[in-house]
Amino acid sequence: MKLGRNKSRSWHPALVALLIIVPILAFYALVEILRGPPVHVRDRLAEVFSEDSLMEEKTLEIASKFICSCGSCGELPLESCPCHRAAEERQFIRASLQEGLNDSTIILQLIQRFGWLKREYEQVYQPQSAVK
Repeated sequence: MKLGRNKSRSWHPALVALLIIVPILAFYALVEILRGPPVHVRDRLAEVFSEDSLMEEKTLEIASKFICSCGSCGELPLESCPCHRAAEERQFIRASLQEGLNDSTIILQLIQRFGWLKREYEQVYQPQSAVK
């Protein structure tokens, strides 16, 4: 009786692992490519900064009294938050400064439009409707 080779094919464990891992990695890579850059990076580019350094300082000074109102960035300070909503709020401050509005008026408008004034400033800046 002659013993022959087993005709069933055996798979090498490394080949099996490769056939499982490569498609999974390709799927995740495709998902990341389709998602594009993170929202805060993409939206941050839309912010238009003033060439006037004093206006930028004033913008950040006013923004420092607020927390970002988007609700998804972990309540970062408005002056440093990179999200789209924070950029929108800082643009609002810049536009108000260009109109010649004073700090108090801008702050009251920010409170009315966006909210999220830091607690330590709540007693100082009360919206007119909240004053009895």
